[in-house]
Amino acid sequence: MKVKIIKSDDEAWYKDHVGKVFAVEKKNGRNGIEYIVLPRDPHGDFYIDGGDCEEVED
Repeated sequence: MKVKIIKSDDEAWYKDHVGKVFAVEKKNGRNGIEYIVLPRDPHGDFYIDGGDCEEVED
């Protein structure tokens, strides 16, 4: 699955990546849908808030 970043707040790690597409894994988080960037990082995963992106075709 892939998502495209459509917006971001100033504190998100992806604030400079609006418009970029990432391969992700979808997850139900505490505050709704979240996406984990793939490949997963053994030192800590990168999450994208579901409201800041849209799913796109592979």
